[in-house]
Amino acid sequence: MIEISFTMILQWINFGILLFFLTKVLYKPLMNVLDKRRAMVEGELADAKKKKDEAEEVLREYKQRLDDLRSEGRKIIDDARRQAVLEKDKIIDTASTEAKLIIENARLEIEAHAVEARDEIKRQVADLVVDCASKVIEREVREEDHQKYIEDFIARVK
Repeated sequence: MIEISFTMILQWINFGILLFFLTKVLYKPLMNVLDKRRAMVEGELADAKKKKDEAEEVLREYKQRLDDLRSEGRKIIDDARRQAVLEKDKIIDTASTEAKLIIENARLEIEAHAVEARDEIKRQVADLVVDCASKVIEREVREEDHQKYIEDFIARVK
């Protein structure tokens, strides 16, 4: 059996005082320090989560801006291509019109030269005919007769 002695009671009292003292002096301040540490860690975790959420939001905004810029870039390129095609068509139309005008001017000039050449040939032929005719009839033809022969010859040639 266990004998309870005075020493044992003193030890139990001593132990109770020590336990009370340790609880008041060490346990509560230690718990306060741990609570403060826990609150600080939780606050830092909340700040980190908040900063992470903000960073994700900024990332989403940048991605959206990048997508918008890419879309705008594609639109600008498409507009530039359309403008280039329109400008090309305009240049081709202008060149075609100018080429037609040059060809028409050249044709008119050729016709004018052809008419001049025909008229010159007619004059030369008429002069030769008159010269030949005057030699044949052996007399000099007057200017009025000469003009009449030319007009008759031109009428026959036409």
